Amino acid sequence: MSWPSNEDGWVLTDDEHGGRSLMHTTDGGTTWTAIMDATGVNQVLFADGTNGWLAGNGLRSTHDGGATWMSAAVPDAGDVAAVAAARGTVHVGYIGSTSGAVGVASSPIDHDDFAAASFTIPAGAGPRLDLSLTAGGPYAALIYDDRTFVGAAQIVNGKWGKWGVTCPFDNPTATVGLSPGGQNLAVACGPSGFGDAEPIVAADLSSGGLNWTPVEPASGSPDEGQATLDFVAATDAGVRIVAYTKADGSGMIAGSSDGGASWPARTPLPAGTSLSAFAHLPDGRLLVAVAPAGGLISADGLTWNAVAETS
Repeated sequence: MSWPSNEDGWVLTDDEHGGRSLMHTTDGGTTWTAIMDATGVNQVLFADGTNGWLAGNGLRSTHDGGATWMSAAVPDAGDVAAVAAARGTVHVGYIGSTSGAVGVASSPIDHDDFAAASFTIPAGAGPRLDLSLTAGGPYAALIYDDRTFVGAAQIVNGKWGKWGVTCPFDNPTATVGLSPGGQNLAVACGPSGFGDAEPIVAADLSSGGLNWTPVEPASGSPDEGQATLDFVAATDAGVRIVAYTKADGSGMIAGSSDGGASWPARTPLPAGTSLSAFAHLPDGRLLVAVAPAGGLISADGLTWNAVAETS
């Protein structure tokens, strides 16, 4: 989901028949209007009230606030899996149709002029393309999972290049999130189901280097189910967030205010719900949508309150 203003929001919703729709609100979520069929789309993102993108089954863009949508050309893109935008630039992560490698292309937000970065990540064993792409301020980062962690990229000196981050155990999954202004970074690793029982760990950046702190202890097994990562996020005030599903199926949001050294803030999801989407709101608050309906909102990333269900 994406909120270019506190009143103007866009979400993807699923129905019981496997279909997906793009929904829009102009009154802060009190009412929603179905805009189009979005089956096959995995992400909606607006950089502002005018410029937005739908990633999945290619890339579609709008530059008139969602009134019209058109296919956007991305060099060699077989499928676009993720999109992120900051400071007037949009980045898309994709699998190359001829190269077979994972690449990133960037464009000004106000028109489609995507240029592919020279750096790519060789494709994993397949067949799952799972990209975590985030942008904040002048920075951006990407983590590529293909059932397990494959590789990562980041913007260095204005250009995409290799990011040498690695997880502290074999066969993990990983995800990354930047704060809106790019001041703070959150990274977490978790079990993939293709290795031993491992904990969920988060990057501890409190000392200036990279260490790993357990957030959820190892539990379950690859055969019986393990904890799974859902998303990570960071705020410009320095709070890091790791959201995950425990081995028993219940959801949890953990928060750290000391650079990731400790994770004392814990907010369980309402019983019978699961994490479905996350967004930074323009006023600095954070919003989590849960399935089948409803959500949680936070002013600081540490304390969360329920959001009323809407129609």
